[in-house]
Amino acid sequence: MAPVVLFAFLFVGLAFVLYIIAADEKRFLAGFDLKMWRDGEYLRALPNFLQALHDNHFETPWPRRVNAVSARFMKFRANAFLRRRPKPQRHAFLHQHIILFGLMRTLGPFVRDFIHNEQQRIIADRILQMEDTIERDRLIAYLESLKEHRQSFFAGMSSFDRQTMAEIIDRRFMTNVRTAHAIFQEHGYSLLDEFTQLRRWEEMSGVELVQELPVLPAIRTKSRQFA
Repeated sequence: MAPVVLFAFLFVGLAFVLYIIAADEKRFLAGFDLKMWRDGEYLRALPNFLQALHDNHFETPWPRRVNAVSARFMKFRANAFLRRRPKPQRHAFLHQHIILFGLMRTLGPFVRDFIHNEQQRIIADRILQMEDTIERDRLIAYLESLKEHRQSFFAGMSSFDRQTMAEIIDRRFMTNVRTAHAIFQEHGYSLLDEFTQLRRWEEMSGVELVQELPVLPAIRTKSRQFA
């Protein structure tokens, strides 16, 4: 009897250790690389997948938490909605879905810089269209803050970060993310709320835009920027 109890305790202990490892957010995110991303087949299958999630009352199309346990559980639940596809295609699609989930977090600083670049473009265009007013002065001040943030971002980039930036551009990652966001929205979800904000800004005048200017986060130092 004693050996059985001992074995049971060892098994429970091992399971607990494996759970702790799998539930670690940093370890989970470290497993994602931009080279793993394949957009073509994923974007084609995404509309039907999101519609199935919506029809089955999924509050979010993503894992509840950023770890391997939550990701595996989400894949297990969502697998049922892809039964009409061959098993290899089901697994490939869900794998790409989780990769996108992870990349949106690991590439967070680059995504924020892209958003700042788009904000900068829109605001600069509105400033050219406005006469000298208080609203125009506020837009100019915000534009300068955006430039300062972006300069700080680039100053803090390592050689690896610059290679990542080049790969993001070469692979048109942000273009594909915007396409995915539009598909998400069509089915009641949001991939990145800032994309919705940018679309709204495109339709606003400079005076209207002043009322929606967000607060920029504190500028990060080089040692903290990509932590």
